[in-house]
Amino acid sequence: MYKIFVFVPDQEDLIYKIMSAATTAGAGVIGNYTGCGFYSRGTGSWLPGKGSHPTIGR
Repeated sequence: MYKIFVFVPDQEDLIYKIMSAATTAGAGVIGNYTGCGFYSRGTGSWLPGKGSHPTIGR
């Protein structure tokens, strides 16, 4: 079993479309359950390494 992380805009309808497509493709099957998944909002963080050029914003 693999875990896949996907980053998408904070749009609930888009999240459900992606989860539906993944389920249709056969993802999210655990035992006798289908459509299994998990989604959440979060805050990213990073530590810039030598030679990096981090920016904040778009």
